[in-house]
Amino acid sequence: MNRKARRIAVKRDLARRSAPSDTIGVPRTVVDLMDKARHSYRQGHGAQAESLCRQVLALMPAHVDSLNLLGIIAQSSGRHKLSVKMLSRAIASDPILATPSVCNQQFLLRIT
Repeated sequence: MNRKARRIAVKRDLARRSAPSDTIGVPRTVVDLMDKARHSYRQGHGAQAESLCRQVLALMPAHVDSLNLLGIIAQSSGRHKLSVKMLSRAIASDPILATPSVCNQQFLLRIT
C-alpha cells in the first residue's frame, strides 16, 4: 500500500466515524430521540412520535427536524392550524436548514 492509498484509507475511515453534518453540535440524546420518533412515525405510531418530538423540543426548543415532524403529524391527524404553527416555527428557527419540503408543506396547508 503506497502513501496515497494509505491517505485515502484514513480519510475513508474518518468519514465512517464522523457524524452526519446535520447532527454536528446536537446532543446524542436528541439524535437518538429523533431517530426513534421517525421510526415510530413510519410504523404508524403518530402519538408516540409526537411525544418523542416534544421531548426533543424540551431539550432544544428550535430543533428544525422535530418541528417539521410535529407539523407533519399534526397535518396527518387533521390538526391543520397546529401543523402550520409547527412548520412556521421550523422555518423561523433556521431558514437555511428548513428544507424546501417544509416550505411546500406550509404553503399547501395555507391554501387548503
